[in-house]
Amino acid sequence: MSVLEEFYYGDLVPQQKYCNKTPEWSKLMNSIAKYEDMLEEMLHEEEYKIVENLIEATAKLYLIQLEECFEYGWKLSAKFLFETFINNQ
Repeated sequence: MSVLEEFYYGDLVPQQKYCNKTPEWSKLMNSIAKYEDMLEEMLHEEEYKIVENLIEATAKLYLIQLEECFEYGWKLSAKFLFETFINNQ
């Protein structure tokens, strides 16, 4: 695992983890929970299992995208620093 991956996954934490739970975040989480409950009540067990699998696969995809964006942003910031401090001497 690379240093960036260790940092991303929380193995290298310079400060405690922070989750910004804004009112908008809370509203969306409540909405998601409400819709999941509605689907669970409406669907048969096998059908709802498909929905659960879809939610899980979507979450995994989102995490992959977040990791890639984090790594890209980190590398981009290093390029900015390099250009600012090394190329301008």
